[in-house]
Amino acid sequence: MVKKELKIGDIARIAGLSEEDVRRYTRDHDELFAYRTIGRVKLFSPRAVQTVRELAGLASGQAEEQPRSQPEAAASGGAPAQVYPPEPAEAVVGARVIGDTVAHIQRQLGRLQGEFAGQRESVGRTIEELQESVDLLRRQLEAQQRQIAIIGEWIDYFDAQMDAMNRPLVERIRHRLGTD
Repeated sequence: MVKKELKIGDIARIAGLSEEDVRRYTRDHDELFAYRTIGRVKLFSPRAVQTVRELAGLASGQAEEQPRSQPEAAASGGAPAQVYPPEPAEAVVGARVIGDTVAHIQRQLGRLQGEFAGQRESVGRTIEELQESVDLLRRQLEAQQRQIAIIGEWIDYFDAQMDAMNRPLVERIRHRLGTD
């Protein structure tokens, strides 16, 4: 089953809100949304539509009944406003959203741990292969150094033989020419 991922514009169209509002909700409440990014584009899960609707509902409800703080009320000459606890439905929605977010983070963490373990194994195999290659190259180098030493000994031997053969001839030629 392929999940359809939504862009900000898609969420705004489906939720019936402005793109600017959806952007503000996703920016201000980033922890409530499950998304991935491709370049600069965020792709949200379909659940984001419901989350945005709930946030818009909470925002419109708070805008109508938003209590003033005690300092604001005192400054304006009014009585301190009463602060109301959140509605049970809001708490349930918040808990559900938080639960979804925690589950999303746990899935991402599990995926990343799996990828990390796979990369660790891959790096371990690569290190072993490289060590085997280094050992092979060392053995080949030692064998070539032994061969070069043997060839060097033969060259020295032939040079000495050539000198021995050439020296008497040169001396004979000098002697006949009388340049001794």
